[in-house]
Amino acid sequence: MKENGFGLIDIFTTITISGILISSAVPSLFSTYERSKSTAQISSVLSALKTTRDLAVAQNKDIYICGSNTRVKCSKTWNKYMVAFLDTDKDKTLSDDDEIIFIRQFTTKNSYFYSRIASGMHHTKFNALGAAKYAGSFIYCPNSRNQKHAHRATWNRLGRSYKGRDKNGDGYIDDTNKKRITCY
Repeated sequence: MKENGFGLIDIFTTITISGILISSAVPSLFSTYERSKSTAQISSVLSALKTTRDLAVAQNKDIYICGSNTRVKCSKTWNKYMVAFLDTDKDKTLSDDDEIIFIRQFTTKNSYFYSRIASGMHHTKFNALGAAKYAGSFIYCPNSRNQKHAHRATWNRLGRSYKGRDKNGDGYIDDTNKKRITCY
């Protein structure tokens, strides 16, 4: 007599093979997620830099950008917000008298941003010609600190911003000296 259906050994074999396939796919999916999130974050920064420069030219005014933890005061860190503002009282920092142009929130849960601005500054300004007072970079690092998924947005003194590139072909984004950007 012929039996129909699956036996216990067939079911366990199927479950084992499925488990092996899933366990090999999960790291790849996580890596794809981190790479995608990193690209989105740095694209958001590039968009904010371009918007700031374009507004400075369109309004024929100096517009400052700085990092902020509170949305109302500049800080040394850029982990929560980027604030663009007109410095009406000319003190080079965000204060009550200044007009906020926009606030860009960074979604940095389980990741972080840090900035490197020339001369150790914590802000920069774009003038009416679109030029930046100080050149600089933003580095985005995922929580895993996997440098393969770190990204960099840079702007030069002309005010032009661009995404960091792998200049030497090793699969990592490089700084201006062709060295890997680092996640601290």
